[in-house]
Amino acid sequence: MKTTNRLISTVCGVACAAAMMTQAADASAQESQIGADLALAVPLGDWGDAAGIGGGLLGSYQYSMDAQLSITGRLGFIMHAEQELESAGITVTTNSSEIPIYGGIKYRFTEEINSLYGAAELGLTMVSAEACSTVDFGFGGPTQEICADASETKLGTTLGVGYDLDKLDFRGALWFPSIDDEGDMMGLLVTVGYKFASF
Repeated sequence: MKTTNRLISTVCGVACAAAMMTQAADASAQESQIGADLALAVPLGDWGDAAGIGGGLLGSYQYSMDAQLSITGRLGFIMHAEQELESAGITVTTNSSEIPIYGGIKYRFTEEINSLYGAAELGLTMVSAEACSTVDFGFGGPTQEICADASETKLGTTLGVGYDLDKLDFRGALWFPSIDDEGDMMGLLVTVGYKFASF
């Protein structure tokens, strides 16, 4: 009887230990991470004619549902280099910027920490632009700079692939800051991120 009791106790002990290890593994898989991404934006097509290459910083959040699937969020600011356009003999200088506020999903192709992944994001893009031109009215008079600006909030998205390397996150994506204007507003968004906290 004592032997049976010891056997039962041993089995129960092993079962409890296994259950605790499983719960610990699940808890470790379900974790939150925050970080920051350096961003490089390359406008393409018509957007590339009106806006220069952009750079900025994005704050990032990631919640791991399991070893492969995560929910993500990114918020930041991207500023573009000044761009000059010629229109009807007049030189127009443009400046533009975006504030992306995106949520998304990220899927690792393996359960390893260092892994290739696919990602998609959807959210709001706050787009701002300013155009200025110096006008010469002739007759020896002074020149005058005329400027106009506009800002809109658009629905935007990104579709890309990346690679997790320990705390580093490398990603390249097609970026549509405005889905409504996808033919006119499309670019590449390349980011290098660092996860500096987990909880």
